[in-house]
Parts: sequence; structure tokens; C-alpha cells
Amino acid sequence: MTNKEIKIAWREYYGLDELDVLDRELAQAAIDATALSYAPYSGFNVGAAVLFEDGEIVKGANQENAAYPSGICAERTAIFATYAYGYRKDDIEAIAIVSNGDRVAAPCGVVEFDIHKLRGEFVT
Repeated sequence: MTNKEIKIAWREYYGLDELDVLDRELAQAAIDATALSYAPYSGFNVGAAVLFEDGEIVKGANQENAAYPSGICAERTAIFATYAYGYRKDDIEAIAIVSNGDRVAAPCGVVEFDIHKLRGEFVT
């Protein structure tokens, strides 16, 4: 048996004015993405945005389904769209996540796993 550990680090900001211009644009894209969320059951709208090395940004939003748990998280929507738009993992510079809640919208375990898997930190 081998023990593995996952560590996720993030920065929490209290206003867009605390960010530099590029990060502000990324955060605003994630905020805008919350309007694309479909969350009629939880009312918890989440938006994510992925920034690529070339400056392009791809947005994603959570999509709930009555057949829980067949919905998808905002972060996974944005990350999976990376490949649909022709980008690859090495093109990703940053990911922003926002919610309409009053708490930090930290990635769930599935999202954390997908991010680590994308980065080649797990072998199956």
C-alpha cells in the first residue's frame, strides 16, 4: 500500500479591486459564468473560468439534473471544454471559481481529483 496526499492551495479575495488586471478579467468571466448555471434544485450557482497561456478564457457553469448525481460542476465543465476548444493541460495558466453563496466555493473532491489527474499527478 502507498499513501497519497492531495493538497490544494487557493487565494481568497474580498473584491475585484484587489486583483491585477488579468486576474480581474478571469474572475469577472467566472462571475459572468454563474448566469449560465442551471441550479433549480440547490439554487447554488457556480461559475468557473480557465485562463490559457495565449490569454483566452473558457467559462463553465454547474448544471444540475433531477437524476442526482448526474449533473456536473462548473469547474469540470470549464476544464472539459478546454479539450473541446483544442487546448491541452499545459496551456492552462489559472482557474477562477465563484458562487452566489456567502461561503468560499472550494472545489469538491471530484473536481480536485480531475485537476490532479489533468496535471498528471495520478496514474491509473
